[in-house]
Amino acid sequence: MSPVRSPRQSRGTPHLSISERGFAAKRCGITSNGVKRNLSQRDHFVKSSPTVIILLVLVLSVSCGKREKVSTAKKYFDRGAEYFKEKSFALGALEFQKVLEKHPKSKWADNAQFGLGLIYEELGDYQKAVEELGKVVTNYPKGDKASNALFGMGEIYERRLKNNSQAIDAYQKLVDDYPGSRWAPMARERIERLRKEGKR
Repeated sequence: MSPVRSPRQSRGTPHLSISERGFAAKRCGITSNGVKRNLSQRDHFVKSSPTVIILLVLVLSVSCGKREKVSTAKKYFDRGAEYFKEKSFALGALEFQKVLEKHPKSKWADNAQFGLGLIYEELGDYQKAVEELGKVVTNYPKGDKASNALFGMGEIYERRLKNNSQAIDAYQKLVDDYPGSRWAPMARERIERLRKEGKR
């Protein structure tokens, strides 16, 4: 994204031309005619408060930047998900990693982290899969994938790594931290069954 140009100085007072006023707006899809019309309606206010123009440009630029970042994060995630469906796991992992490295605070980040866990499970690297799923819980505890990740960890410990003790721990954390999630009832059943099996 092109940087916003520095405003010209006139006797110590910032001033922006019409084209400069519309620069950030155009980047966000706002027409220059609309910008000119709105600015002309407030011409007196703008002349008395040139700082408002600078703030307008900055706000529009930041808003536009955020929108572009979200779009890019989603693009990486969608591409990773498509590769996953095609079983091109190495390529899928690269796309998910791009989301995490370039957009770690986007709404797609926890999904990308979860996707990495699934990829390693598919590749048979179960310890690494648990590791990656654990990062969903640690880094995105309030995301909608945290409870799902804990259930996935429990299943891997139980069915792949044959470690019932660790499986119970994962299921129990799910029940304790996310009691209202869709995975909680199933986790309770697993805990009860595994504990019964342990007493035999």
